[in-house]
Amino acid sequence: MLANYSDRQLIRFATALAVSVNVVLAVLKLAIGIVIGSTALLADGVDSFLDIITSIFAYIGVRVANRPPDTSHPYGHEKMEIFFSLGIFVLITYSSIQILMTALNQFFSQQEFVFHISGLIIAVFSVALKILISYVILGVGNKVHSPALIANAKNFRTDVFSSLLVGVSMVFAFFQIGMLDSIMAIIICILIGYTGLTIFFEGWNILVDKAPPEDVLRSIHACAIDVKGVKEVHLIRVRSIQGGYMGDLHILVNPSLSVLEGHHISEKVASRLKQEEKASMIVHLEPYISEESLQDYPEIESE
Repeated sequence: MLANYSDRQLIRFATALAVSVNVVLAVLKLAIGIVIGSTALLADGVDSFLDIITSIFAYIGVRVANRPPDTSHPYGHEKMEIFFSLGIFVLITYSSIQILMTALNQFFSQQEFVFHISGLIIAVFSVALKILISYVILGVGNKVHSPALIANAKNFRTDVFSSLLVGVSMVFAFFQIGMLDSIMAIIICILIGYTGLTIFFEGWNILVDKAPPEDVLRSIHACAIDVKGVKEVHLIRVRSIQGGYMGDLHILVNPSLSVLEGHHISEKVASRLKQEEKASMIVHLEPYISEESLQDYPEIESE
């Protein structure tokens, strides 16, 4: 179904859905949480309000990252999206600390929450909507290869557990165990903080050009060596970018070939890597000399 729409339409749809759902949830949770005095529900409400901001951040990040290369940015703007992902991390971390302080204060002052049916209803309602929204946005994020949208979807997935904890808190309050409300609020803060750290490290790895997993390098090697005329492939350097990889590699060909013939082979390698591995690679051409072979180079050892 997603294939019927352009990337821009999908991004707009995902953002509008996320903002609309979270506006409704944030207003309901905060209002009901204040009225019935539930710290756990308030924590969940602040988290939903924060999701509105993170959804807008993700949308702006994707729009900036999708700008084409220009004279000032010949490699494009993909990394700009990571800054917005890190902005999401900062907001998530700040909100979790603020909520945690409130929950700890309630716990140590031994304030007990009294059950109210509206709290349980909104918790169940939130779980259902969060499952839906996380599934949809993750699908869009994978479709358009957007780290910011995927990060946002993971945040929504964590929110499902937060709302479940609120529901558990309400059930225990029904049995007059109101102290569990502050405990659940503390656990919610820990979950929010963990999600923030996950988003941070994923974005950080892209910013520092961390190499992709070994299986990606082996796949790129296998794809290049399979091109007719390539005798050997080595010195593969790859980094992750939005929607794929970028880097360079060396291919070795028969030294008796003409420059034009060697050039055609390198073009085939680059084209195949782009189509099959989503890797934009600079291909360096070298003559194959068996005495100087690097066939045992550990990162490109043949399968």
